[in-house]
Amino acid sequence: MAAVIKGKGSIQITWLWVGRNLSQNGPARFAGVIEGGTGAYAKATGQFTASALPNGELQINASIN
Repeated sequence: MAAVIKGKGSIQITWLWVGRNLSQNGPARFAGVIEGGTGAYAKATGQFTASALPNGELQINASIN
């Protein structure tokens, strides 16, 4: 999946779900890694946490190197 930052590029993020916490849409919170991107983030690495919002979107907090 790619997270897009307007005017800067995108960040490639990856995660692994083991089971779905009995939810059709997966867990409410999860973490993963940042492994590159485009534009200003072409060589990005790091990690992130994500939370599912009530409207179905994700709120992502990242630490980018």
